[in-house]
Amino acid sequence: MRERSLMPVPDATSSRAHIGADRCLPFAQRWRGGSRHRRRIGRLLQQAILPLVLLLMFSPALVAAQEPAPSDATADEQLAQKYAPIAYLKRQDFPCDPEGEPWLPAPVDIAFGDEAVRLRQYPEATDLKDAPTAADLFDADASHYLDLPGNPREPGCSYERHARERMRGREPTVYAHIATEEGAPGLALQYWFYYYFNDFNDKHESDWEMMQLTFNADSAAEALTQDPVSIAFSQHKGGETAAWDGDKLRKEDGHPVTYPARGSHGNYYREGIWLGWGENRSGLGCDNTTGPSVRVAPRVVLVPNEVAGASDPLAWSTFGGKWGQREAWVYDGPRGPNLNARWESPITWAEGLRDSSLRLDASDSLGPAPTSVFCATVQAGSDLFTQLKVYPAVVTSGLVVLFALAIWLVVLAAPILAAAWRVYTRHVGTFLRIGALIIPVGLLANLFHYLVVTNPPVEEVVGATEGGPLLSLLAGLIVGNLQHLASLIFVAPAVIEAVADIQQGRQPSVQRAYAAVMRDLRALLLAGVRAFIIVAALALTIVGLPWAIERAVRWSFISQAIVIDDASAANAPAISAGHVAGRWWRTAGTIAVLLFLAASLGPLIGIGLMVLGSAPLAFVNGVSGVIYAITHPFAVVGATLLYQRLRDQPVAPPASDRPARVRTHPTPASPA
Repeated sequence: MRERSLMPVPDATSSRAHIGADRCLPFAQRWRGGSRHRRRIGRLLQQAILPLVLLLMFSPALVAAQEPAPSDATADEQLAQKYAPIAYLKRQDFPCDPEGEPWLPAPVDIAFGDEAVRLRQYPEATDLKDAPTAADLFDADASHYLDLPGNPREPGCSYERHARERMRGREPTVYAHIATEEGAPGLALQYWFYYYFNDFNDKHESDWEMMQLTFNADSAAEALTQDPVSIAFSQHKGGETAAWDGDKLRKEDGHPVTYPARGSHGNYYREGIWLGWGENRSGLGCDNTTGPSVRVAPRVVLVPNEVAGASDPLAWSTFGGKWGQREAWVYDGPRGPNLNARWESPITWAEGLRDSSLRLDASDSLGPAPTSVFCATVQAGSDLFTQLKVYPAVVTSGLVVLFALAIWLVVLAAPILAAAWRVYTRHVGTFLRIGALIIPVGLLANLFHYLVVTNPPVEEVVGATEGGPLLSLLAGLIVGNLQHLASLIFVAPAVIEAVADIQQGRQPSVQRAYAAVMRDLRALLLAGVRAFIIVAALALTIVGLPWAIERAVRWSFISQAIVIDDASAANAPAISAGHVAGRWWRTAGTIAVLLFLAASLGPLIGIGLMVLGSAPLAFVNGVSGVIYAITHPFAVVGATLLYQRLRDQPVAPPASDRPARVRTHPTPASPA
């Protein structure tokens, strides 16, 4: 039988996937609706027929979702219900889908009364209680911690499966807390979100995030008569503020909307890819709040400032320990809301937050994008560090092998790097002017991308895909391929021509270099496109990836063969392969180092500006693109010098192809 997902039923009345039956969560099956502003008939069915069916099936549950406070509720309860938050979580298409968000804002009792959960005491990890309850956490000190079932360093899908089972019959929940701060005017209304697991770069059991509304009021009763002044979202122990009446915050009928990041649960104001970096470098990585999403409207439970005793259902709010397994560094279980500085000093906390977040998917870059390199590097480094404790021997051995391989590659490429540096620095002005073509071509590509995407017919497609993978792929093909086409078909051959002039004792010229490109343009296009199609087709089959790499190295010098040796489009691949034959590993290693230097320097500097200097993303991408325009010609210079050395130092033919050696013998003397 197929395993049911935690994800709730989308509300058919929304342009995104919504939860329309929050209280029916464990029993509902997700319904796939039509896309925004399109498919009029499908939208009519969604808006009219499906809600009626849901109403007939689940009417008690629908009525109960985020219902207003009863008439006899206190001012605190009314305020907490009035601004109950709405969360859009990244949709999970199937159980254990790594691209979606498996965790809902859960009631804390998901961890209580569970035979698989232990209450333990640090440092001996002494078992104090199996299946602890809220009463067991009452006033427990900092040496205590909850140990959920599983290994946070190697979570797999175990936490998700267990949490899904524990969520049956329970509703998504947030915990409201109203606080003032001595010496600071204003009143804070906080909503705390509890998640069963933090599946980000800093994996750990349990996760607490929150949002806070600030009022120019001294009491909840006074706050009910006015609008909030500002709102703050927590993000990895840091956070971001917004004006309540500003355009950044989205609201639905007065309820603030948050977009929790997949796995990390940092709260953001919009969909996108964001730089996640809290105080003390917590949560470093790329937070993903992109759609499609599901809408969650959790119920609100008000947590008072004081709890009467262990018998109180909210006795857990006094817990002084950790809500997850004790681990080193960022893998340690978090402390609860009551131990957080923002619980007691909410106004001061909000005043120290930034007013914006760095969106990493907002613009394109010339050459390799620093943001893509940053996200991939941080993820890989995090995965490696996470596995170090689980498989120390394997990870350590792998690192040693990688380090040795890096040293071997540098030693292998050192002669070519030194020669390329001499040629490049002596004629740096010429190479810079040749490489400068990459910059306007990249800008034109981005402009073309902007004009296409903002064209009304294409805007419809953009809205239909909601920023999905198809749109990202098309955008990458439009922008990235135009840039790479310019660098491979125009800039690289021009650099090759300039190097050939230098080797023949002539002064290189930008005009002569590009004149040679135009002369050989047809051959360069035919040979390059043919090689690209073959290599790409092999790579797309996955099983053909080794052959794709082998062919790519063999055909590395197609442009050099055409420009330097006047080869035709048909003969250039064979000439390139002939010079590589017998020296494939040397060629592959040297080309890899050259490509790494050309592609990595710009993103590395861009990451430094982005993370350490908080530079705007457009500026970071611009700097990275300029650096790529400088480093790309250097890599081509190195590859061209390597081609010339391979051509001038042919490999000795196999023994079967060599001329037979004729052995001579002395002629015997004639008899006298």
